[in-house]
Amino acid sequence: DLAMFQFNIQQYQEALSGFESALQIAESLDEESGKTYKIANSQYMLARCYGKLEQFHNAVENYELSRKSYREVNDIKWMAAASHYLANIYFYDYPIEKAESIEQAIRIYQENLTAYSRETYPKNWAMTQKTLGHAYSKRIRGDKAENLETAIACYEAALEVYTCEEYPKDWAMVQFNLGGTYRNRIEGDKLENWHRAIACYEAALQVRTREAEPKKWASLQNRL
Repeated sequence: DLAMFQFNIQQYQEALSGFESALQIAESLDEESGKTYKIANSQYMLARCYGKLEQFHNAVENYELSRKSYREVNDIKWMAAASHYLANIYFYDYPIEKAESIEQAIRIYQENLTAYSRETYPKNWAMTQKTLGHAYSKRIRGDKAENLETAIACYEAALEVYTCEEYPKDWAMVQFNLGGTYRNRIEGDKLENWHRAIACYEAALQVRTREAEPKKWASLQNRL
């Protein structure tokens, strides 16, 4: 429809008005017409718009509402999608105090690992492991050494699905993040950690070549 078209061409303010109207229409329907599901979709897209407009508190509110609505109609996939975007806002945009915002993101990513099972949604499961690993690597609270060990475990779990052959860019990103985590690792032998970091960076260079991704290639060269 028009609002989705406007969203796709980055006219977020205009799309916002369209999804607000869609929500009002959905709320006037009866359940036989898919009321709750249409409400959930409108709330989800409102949250997407608010996020793009950097109105993060409104985005959080609407993602929470859409999660509740999707849960009511037992749509686990879209409930988890809304949860993932919500966690990303907490992790990247800090709508509340930074340390607490990261904790909220970790909690939601962990919840999503039960919604996105490896067997049913392997790529989504791997994506969640990747973002959870990144969150733990940046975590402020808790023991730093333990946080880094958890991050490593999450990244290695993601690589069980993200192979170089099937998901080269995701694989390279995880290798890059894993290399950085090994470089900062507190536990284990320092020299061995450095060797592992180098191996991860060299692996990422298989995808992030000078010709294909010159900026990322240069970043890897600087780290090596």
